[in-house]
Amino acid sequence: MGIPQKSLVIGACEIACHYPELSLNDAAGDALQLAEKIRLYGIEENQKKETVFIAACRFVSADKDLTPQKAVEKALRLWDIIEA
Repeated sequence: MGIPQKSLVIGACEIACHYPELSLNDAAGDALQLAEKIRLYGIEENQKKETVFIAACRFVSADKDLTPQKAVEKALRLWDIIEA
Protein backbone atom coordinates (compact mmCIF):
# COMPACT_ATOMS: atom_id res chain seq x y z
CA MET A 1 0.00 0.00 0.00
CA GLY A 2 1.24 3.46 -0.88
CA ILE A 3 0.47 6.72 0.85
CA PRO A 4 -3.31 7.02 1.39
CA GLN A 5 -5.09 9.60 -0.77
CA LYS A 6 -6.19 11.48 2.35
CA SER A 7 -2.55 12.00 3.35
CA LEU A 8 -1.57 12.96 -0.20
CA VAL A 9 -4.23 15.69 -0.15
CA ILE A 10 -3.13 16.90 3.29
CA GLY A 11 0.52 16.94 2.22
CA ALA A 12 -0.24 18.84 -0.98
CA CYS A 13 -2.35 21.28 1.04
CA GLU A 14 0.53 21.84 3.47
CA ILE A 15 2.83 22.70 0.56
CA ALA A 16 0.22 24.87 -1.20
CA CYS A 17 -0.53 26.84 1.97
CA HIS A 18 3.12 27.78 2.44
CA TYR A 19 3.68 28.54 -1.25
CA PRO A 20 0.52 30.22 -2.54
CA GLU A 21 2.33 31.08 -5.77
CA LEU A 22 2.31 27.36 -6.65
CA SER A 23 -0.63 25.98 -8.55
CA LEU A 24 -2.54 23.16 -6.90
CA ASN A 25 -1.22 20.88 -9.65
CA ASP A 26 2.35 21.79 -8.71
CA ALA A 27 1.69 21.25 -5.00
CA ALA A 28 0.10 17.87 -5.77
CA GLY A 29 3.08 17.00 -7.98
CA ASP A 30 5.47 17.84 -5.16
CA ALA A 31 3.50 15.64 -2.75
CA LEU A 32 3.47 12.77 -5.24
CA GLN A 33 7.21 13.16 -5.74
CA LEU A 34 7.75 12.84 -1.99
CA ALA A 35 5.51 9.76 -1.92
CA GLU A 36 7.59 8.20 -4.70
CA LYS A 37 10.84 8.90 -2.84
CA ILE A 38 9.39 7.17 0.22
CA ARG A 39 8.22 4.21 -1.89
CA LEU A 40 11.79 3.71 -3.08
CA TYR A 41 12.89 3.15 0.52
CA GLY A 42 10.69 0.05 0.67
CA ILE A 43 9.18 0.90 4.05
CA GLU A 44 6.76 -1.88 4.97
CA GLU A 45 4.97 -0.32 7.94
CA ASN A 46 2.06 1.84 6.77
CA GLN A 47 2.08 4.12 9.80
CA LYS A 48 5.78 4.85 9.30
CA LYS A 49 5.29 5.54 5.58
CA GLU A 50 2.43 7.94 6.22
CA THR A 51 4.17 9.71 9.11
CA VAL A 52 7.42 10.13 7.19
CA PHE A 53 5.43 11.47 4.23
CA ILE A 54 3.61 14.11 6.31
CA ALA A 55 6.86 15.13 8.02
CA ALA A 56 8.64 15.40 4.65
CA CYS A 57 5.83 17.58 3.29
CA ARG A 58 6.16 19.88 6.28
CA PHE A 59 9.93 20.06 5.91
CA VAL A 60 9.54 20.97 2.22
CA SER A 61 6.88 23.55 3.02
CA ALA A 62 9.22 25.19 5.55
CA ASP A 63 12.27 25.30 3.26
CA LYS A 64 11.80 25.84 -0.47
CA ASP A 65 15.44 24.92 -1.11
CA LEU A 66 15.12 21.49 0.49
CA THR A 67 15.08 18.73 -2.11
CA PRO A 68 12.48 15.95 -1.87
CA GLN A 69 15.26 13.44 -1.20
CA LYS A 70 16.70 15.53 1.65
CA ALA A 71 13.21 16.11 3.09
CA VAL A 72 12.55 12.36 3.18
CA GLU A 73 15.98 11.68 4.70
CA LYS A 74 15.34 14.32 7.36
CA ALA A 75 11.91 12.83 8.14
CA LEU A 76 13.41 9.34 8.41
CA ARG A 77 16.12 10.62 10.77
CA LEU A 78 13.42 12.22 12.92
CA TRP A 79 11.48 8.93 12.95
CA ASP A 80 14.61 7.11 14.11
CA ILE A 81 15.27 9.68 16.85
CA ILE A 82 11.73 9.42 18.18
CA GLU A 83 11.68 5.63 17.88
CA ALA A 84 14.96 5.19 19.81
